[in-house]
Parts: sequence; structure tokens; C-alpha cells
Amino acid sequence: MPDARRAELCAEVAAEAVPLVARGAVRPFVDAVFPFEDVAAAHTRFGEPGKMGKVVVTLSAGTDRENR
Repeated sequence: MPDARRAELCAEVAAEAVPLVARGAVRPFVDAVFPFEDVAAAHTRFGEPGKMGKVVVTLSAGTDRENR
């Protein structure tokens, strides 16, 4: 895909989809949630047949952005 088209699509998403997500009008469907310690299991789930949604990996309290 040409860079110009990619930039166009990003601008469309920013203008149309991001505001919907920000106000809670649309939400992602979560298939599974794994703690960071089980990232290998999350990776396995991502590739399994029947996955219907996002695979989320959570960080523990000691590894959030404030501690970076």
C-alpha cells in the first residue's frame, strides 16, 4: 500500500473511529486476558482457531507507565 494511502486511512480512523471509542460508543470484543507472566499463552491463544476478538496482556502494578 502506498504511503500516501496509508496516511489517508490513518487520518480517516483518527477522525471517525477514535472519537467513537473515546466516548464509549464502540468497544473492542475481548476474547481472552492474560497477565504479562503468561505472555506465551497469550501468543498461543492469538494463533488458535476460533479466536473471536482481542487477546489482551495486562501488566502488573509494578510495571505500569509511571514506573518507566
